This record gives sequence, C-alpha cells and structure tokens, in this order.
Amino acid sequence: MAKQASPTHAKAPAVGNSVKKNWKIEIETLLDTISAQLPAAHRCENCGFEMINIDVLFFLANNQRGWNIPLSICTKCNREKYLKFISRQAT
Repeated sequence: MAKQASPTHAKAPAVGNSVKKNWKIEIETLLDTISAQLPAAHRCENCGFEMINIDVLFFLANNQRGWNIPLSICTKCNREKYLKFISRQAT
C-alpha cells in the first residue's frame, strides 16, 4: 500500500504594517464622518420620550487626535446615568 502524503499546513500570512495602517485609516475616516454629522432629534424606542445627545470623546491609542461623538440618551429611562453625568460635568 502506498503511503499517503500528509497534508501540508500553510502558514497564515503575517499581518504587516500596511494592513494595520489601512485599519487605522478606516477607523479614523469613520470617526471623522460620525463626528461631522449633526445629531438628529429622535425619541426613545422604549418610552417615546425625546432623547438628548451627550458628546463623548473618542481617541485611538498612540494617536494625538480626538473625536467628539454625540451619543443619544433617554433622560427618562436612563435618569440615574444622566444625573451622574450632569453632576460630573458641574464639578
């Protein structure tokens, strides 16, 4: 009986710097796009109360850029979180 050759296991290609740079550029482009958009007024899906937008600072490690991204919050459903946020802003 002939001996069958064992299957070869090809190594996965190493992730190079160019791939990492492409991901970084794509993430920065996404953050640029989101931060440039005006926040839309909308209502909470849970209770129908009007939602407010709170600017949250996003940044990438080893990067000196930052992005203010508006995140929507319902002051009725998330009242405790909203009050904690407001009290931190006041100090």
